Amino acid sequence: MNIYGKEASAYYDVQQGLRLLKRGSTGSSPVPCVKNDTFVEELEEFAEAVRGEGRPEMGGEGATASLAVIRAGIVSAREGRRVEVAEILSKD
Repeated sequence: MNIYGKEASAYYDVQQGLRLLKRGSTGSSPVPCVKNDTFVEELEEFAEAVRGEGRPEMGGEGATASLAVIRAGIVSAREGRRVEVAEILSKD
């Protein structure tokens, strides 16, 4: 995954982890991150919510909105046009 900004760009891949390239730099530098298993974290969060010990970080509406952003990107790439998230959310 790559994220491009005006002052810096971030790059992530499984082999090299997270790296940051600041504008004007000749090379990227590693960003220390704790390794985690997101699948296990999601299951633990779900189990805590079921037991009444916590609330999910993301509720249904937020998850739907996040998926709509991803879907809009997919449709945009496939159809070669700008796709608003509202367009995706308005479909059944």
